[in-house]
Amino acid sequence: MTQVIPVTNYPDQTFRITLEGVALSARIWWSQFDDASKTLVGDGIQGQWYLDMASTDGAVTLYGAALVTGCDILEPYALDGLGGLWLVGADDTGSDPDLFGMGDTHSIIYVPVSERAQFNRDI
Repeated sequence: MTQVIPVTNYPDQTFRITLEGVALSARIWWSQFDDASKTLVGDGIQGQWYLDMASTDGAVTLYGAALVTGCDILEPYALDGLGGLWLVGADDTGSDPDLFGMGDTHSIIYVPVSERAQFNRDI
């Protein structure tokens, strides 16, 4: 069963969560782009949300993963025992959240290993 990760638009939040029996410390944070980055990105968004995650036993470590709508955020990292993490927008446009959108117009959902393949096909 998918699980909504409780986040808000506070620009630097930390919390503990257990996903499939793995106890994790997580941090979701906003980084303001500098002028050079704004020129490269060119999408009008002034920054980006990022995720850090670490398990208490050190088996899972993930730092600075960009929270991007429409893809499995955990997929490139091959974290054993964890399913997928998706950033989804309520407006269904595929846009990434601005500073005030996290937890409001956009949510983070966790998809367990047992449902990951089907969920990826359905998206």
